Amino acid sequence: MNNEPLLNIGIKAARKAGNFLIRSIDKLKNIKVLEKSTNDFVSIIDQETEKIIKDVVLNAYPEHVFLGEEFGISTNNSKSEFKWIVDPIDGTTNFLHGISHFCISIAVTKNDKTVASIIYNPYDNLLFTSYSGKGSYCNDRRIRVSTRQNLMNCLIGTGLPFRENDKIDAYLETTKFLMLNTSGLRRSGSAALDLADVARGIIDGAWYYGLKIWDVAAGFHLIQEAGGIISNFEGDNNFDQECNIVVGNPYIHAKLLSCINSQKIQYQ
Repeated sequence: MNNEPLLNIGIKAARKAGNFLIRSIDKLKNIKVLEKSTNDFVSIIDQETEKIIKDVVLNAYPEHVFLGEEFGISTNNSKSEFKWIVDPIDGTTNFLHGISHFCISIAVTKNDKTVASIIYNPYDNLLFTSYSGKGSYCNDRRIRVSTRQNLMNCLIGTGLPFRENDKIDAYLETTKFLMLNTSGLRRSGSAALDLADVARGIIDGAWYYGLKIWDVAAGFHLIQEAGGIISNFEGDNNFDQECNIVVGNPYIHAKLLSCINSQKIQYQ
């Protein structure tokens, strides 16, 4: 599968950026950290990582559009049908605290439809890739979503809505309900890696409130190519700048969505 040029450039960018992140771990105590918004942190490492990825991508494809979390969109006055959507460090808080669960997330779209994705955890050397019609892989091994059908036997990923504290009470009601109706919940601190874990069947589903497109674009593609289902809380695929998401294998997605909606909680 890795003979696809777009995918190869994405992998090259992710590995180069990952090497930089690993070298930066010993410097964390000296890094200045800014708070972009409530509980949403950024450091010079995030910015430098995005620059590394951007340089690799635009050196190969100078006409492509580049959308990064830290510096926004760069078009070079281009009207290219291709766009790269990048989160340089998904799990920034983990990274800044020296926790190894973080990753680089890269999605490539053509006419706004994702065609390739890369999620790379450099600390654990886990490289997730997908290409439209070719399936999803972890370190070149084909992966698929789980086959569990009983929600009570499932492990579900989630993350608290850290950007908007007024949503916490509603979210905790859903959390309580699912704690009583699943085998357990996990909050890892990296939505992209949670989505990758759904794609490889490590967890059976996940739900999140208020994510951004760069948090989910690559993970969505991994899950779809691995045989899973994605939607918003209404059950369709219309995602705005703020993404409320439900993902899972074909059996669990519908049940997870039903559980969330059965609480009749207003997230908007």
